[in-house]
Amino acid sequence: MARPMVGGVGAVAAAAGEVPVGFVPCSTSWTSATAGWVLGFVPEKSDEAEPAQHPVLLQTETAGLSWQQVPAPPVGLPPTGEQVRVFFANPTDGLITDGSRLFATYDAGVQWQPVVLPGAVGPVAVGAIDSNLRFVYVIVSSGTDAAPWTALYSSPVHRSAWAAAKGVAVPGRGVPAGGGWDVAARGASAQVALGVVFESSRYWVAADGQTWREHPAPGPIEARVDLDSVPSGDVEVPDGVFALVSSNPGRGFMTKEMLSTLDGRPFESRGPAPDAGITTGFAAGGPAVAAVGAVGAGASYLHSTVDSGQSWQTTLTLTPDVPLYDLAFTDTRHATMLAGGPGWPEAAVYRSTDAGRTWARLALS
Repeated sequence: MARPMVGGVGAVAAAAGEVPVGFVPCSTSWTSATAGWVLGFVPEKSDEAEPAQHPVLLQTETAGLSWQQVPAPPVGLPPTGEQVRVFFANPTDGLITDGSRLFATYDAGVQWQPVVLPGAVGPVAVGAIDSNLRFVYVIVSSGTDAAPWTALYSSPVHRSAWAAAKGVAVPGRGVPAGGGWDVAARGASAQVALGVVFESSRYWVAADGQTWREHPAPGPIEARVDLDSVPSGDVEVPDGVFALVSSNPGRGFMTKEMLSTLDGRPFESRGPAPDAGITTGFAAGGPAVAAVGAVGAGASYLHSTVDSGQSWQTTLTLTPDVPLYDLAFTDTRHATMLAGGPGWPEAAVYRSTDAGRTWARLALS
């Protein structure tokens, strides 16, 4: 079978510079409390009523106090409204996807190359992305309408050698790019949850990042599962895994329960999270710190806990409601997320320096 290429041919380079006028963010990724990336678009100069949008990638090493433009691959805004996303595993190795194409850089964005996904045929939908010290992981849906499948792909962090993870796949099931399936990785280990709401829910663990074993899923088949890994804080104790299990969506609310596990053991409940909003994101910053992004009827919410889920506070409310993307912690105190994006009433990167208790909008200029 021919090896399909996701994207164009050859490496891609672009001019660098400062933040351009009209920049609208669409995604953000941070590798430390001070080093981060923001992907967005600016309208090209044109007499057209709706000019084409040009991708722009910004980098900061000063926690957003200053920004430098670096090259971006030739992605465009999908007509389906999928988020165009950036993810960096470390200061040099990153990915950008528009939902159907995937580009990789191994030199901090100086050059981008299209990613080859061996075995992927037909339309490709790129889902959740994460990495540990050795590998980067991407959930991929592919196949035909008659025979869809969803699988986990991985590659060494510092080079392009992508392959489907052995045994980690759901034949006959297609996962949309924005679906509720997730992968979480840290240190040497990784975990992935795949499924279809009301049909199946499966969960795999790889203690070494590449040898996968299936374990009981953290949630029932009627639930969406979001994962995150956190350091245990003890070299003798394995890193922990948190799961947010969301179900029973209604008009502006959703039942949410946070669970945790160590070393692939059965998940244990940490209790309910606020039901305000439909879950759009989940992140954990440590054994006691976590946050949930949610969108309700007319508002968007950030719910945060600093006591292992014993209590929660709604620490950010935005109106009107916009999607909350890319919620992530870089340590127990620092977190970032994107609110809205191109085509939404708001497009802004928010940052917390106090474990999600408060959030401040970053200046992108």
